[in-house]
Amino acid sequence: MNPRSDRGQATILMLVFLVVLLGMAALTLDIGSWYRADRATQSAADAAALAGAQSLPSDPGNANTLALQYLTKNGGGTPTVNVQSGVATNDTIKVNVSRPAQGFFTKLFGVSTVTVGSHASARASLMQQAKYVAPIGVNIMNPKLKGGATCPCFGPDQPTTLPLGK
Repeated sequence: MNPRSDRGQATILMLVFLVVLLGMAALTLDIGSWYRADRATQSAADAAALAGAQSLPSDPGNANTLALQYLTKNGGGTPTVNVQSGVATNDTIKVNVSRPAQGFFTKLFGVSTVTVGSHASARASLMQQAKYVAPIGVNIMNPKLKGGATCPCFGPDQPTTLPLGK
């Protein structure tokens, strides 16, 4: 028997590459599940911020309560909700959410969970300015209004032209 035999070399290389390939596939699955959990956290934060903004700026306490309710309905997590002043007093709500995401195959490498987190903010305000917008109004005394001042609409069979230059 020759001590410098090359027999079995391909088997060992194949096993090494197979372990590396399976490890990369497992890592891809875990990272994909973590991104999915992060996306779910972002959706919950967005829903909470939009729900809380409904009560702003008049009732910041209710805004906080609504945000926490919607966060719980959409998967929960560890929340931080702040009502802040942006353009006006108490017009902005900021929601930060974090929660653990489980790993499946990374447990073999000692990583059982990772913390995913997202943040969202919403502001309640009136439109401050607009570009290329023309306000259109119809005089309430217009004779084409049906019913005088009670119905602010033209009939469906009457085409109407409103000159924008006036």
